[in-house]
Amino acid sequence: EAFNRRPTVPRIGGLSALLDRTVAGGLPAFTRFGYAWARRRFAPVVEPLCGKTVLITGATSGIGLAAARMIAHRGARLILVARNPEKAEEVRRRIAHETGNDTIRLFTADMSLLRDIDRLADALMAEEPTIDVLINNAGALYPTRQETDEGFERSFAVNLLGPYALTCRLIPALEAWGGGRNISVSSGGMYTQGIVTNDLLFQNEPYDGTKAYARAKRGLVILTEHWAQELSPRNITVHAMHPGWVRTPGIKEALPGFYRLTD
Repeated sequence: EAFNRRPTVPRIGGLSALLDRTVAGGLPAFTRFGYAWARRRFAPVVEPLCGKTVLITGATSGIGLAAARMIAHRGARLILVARNPEKAEEVRRRIAHETGNDTIRLFTADMSLLRDIDRLADALMAEEPTIDVLINNAGALYPTRQETDEGFERSFAVNLLGPYALTCRLIPALEAWGGGRNISVSSGGMYTQGIVTNDLLFQNEPYDGTKAYARAKRGLVILTEHWAQELSPRNITVHAMHPGWVRTPGIKEALPGFYRLTD
C-alpha cells in the first residue's frame, strides 16, 4: 500500500498562509521551533523514481546535497552539476555508498558563467537527450559586489541568469518524454524585496549582498510564473519553492547574525 499510494499534493492551512504573507509574523516558522512544529505533519516520501533522470545543480553541499541523497534513495538516475570536480566525485561516491544507487553522473560547470552553461547544455543534449526533472538549486550570497569576467554582477548571474539560461537550453530534453518538470529553489528572503528591473546588476545604489540575493530570488519566482504559461503547451510543469530556514554552511557564512537568531 505504501509503495503504490498516489503522491499527495501538499496543502497549506489558513493560519500558515496568513503568517507566510506577513513576513514578521511568519519569522518563528524559520527557527528550529518552527521546524519542530511542522515536522509533526510530515508524511514519509516513498514514491519511487526508478527510471527517471533528475538533474540538480549545486548538489555538493547544503540543500542540494540533501535533495540528491533523497532522490538517489528513491532510485532515480542522478546528474550532479558542480564547479569542483574533485568535490563532486567525493559526493558521488558517498551518495552511491549510502544509497546503493550507482547511476549517478557528474558534469562540471560554473553556474555564474554563460559559456560554462552553454558547454554544459551542449554535453547534456548530446549525452542525456531526455531529462525528467531539472532542479535549479545552485546559488550564493556575496557580501561585496563582484562581477564575473563576462560582466555580470555575480549574485544576479548565479541566482537568476544561470537558471534561466540552463532551463532555456534544456527545454527540448524536458519536453522529450512528454511531461518534464522544472523546479527552481528560491528563498524566503525574497519576501523582503521586489524586483528592480532597471538595476538588475545593482549598479545604481550602494551594494547590499542580502538585497541582491533576495532580488535575484524574487526574479526567479517571477520567471517561474512566466515559464508556467510559456511551457504549459509543451507539457512541462514548473515549480518554485523556498525551503524555509536551513542549517547550511552557506547561511552560517553569509548571514551569521540570522544564523545565531534562528538556530
